[in-house]
Amino acid sequence: MCGAAGARRSTADPVPSRGAFATAVSGLCPRCGAPGLFDGPIRFAPKCKACGLDYTAFNVGDGAAAFLILIVGAILTVCAIIVELKYQAP
Repeated sequence: MCGAAGARRSTADPVPSRGAFATAVSGLCPRCGAPGLFDGPIRFAPKCKACGLDYTAFNVGDGAAAFLILIVGAILTVCAIIVELKYQAP
């Protein structure tokens, strides 16, 4: 068979079942959709265990670190305000 009728889906094609944000938050591989994107709480795995996609080729920069610092800073600021208002130190 030739043409679109005989074409098969390649393993290199992305899985369109979820959006990019849902895929990232779920920790799924962007190519095959298998779990295992993260190696720790905020660390990426070196490659996908299912399809072998090399995650080191993607430049993540400092975006994750800055995002984490902003979240932790906001939580600590809210906690400090609550403690100040509740206990009202002299």
